[in-house]
Parts: sequence; C-alpha cells; structure tokens
Amino acid sequence: LELERMLRDLQILKTYEGTNDIQRISAARQFYAKFMGIKV
Repeated sequence: LELERMLRDLQILKTYEGTNDIQRISAARQFYAKFMGIKV
C-alpha cells in the first residue's frame, strides 16, 4: 500500500521535473532516499 503511494508520487515527481517547483522535487528525493536507506 505504501509502495503504491510511493510509485504514484514518483509519477508526480516526474511531472514536476523541469518546473520551478524545486522544493517539492527535493523533498520527494529525500523521502525516497530515506525510504530506500540511501544517503544523498
């Protein structure tokens, strides 16, 4: 369930790529990195 939401958010993230909404992209990347246990 959590994974499904993550994947949907990832689609949103791709949609926002290349826009001015840098904060949202940055926050999402941090979230995914934390979720996967990866340091950025």
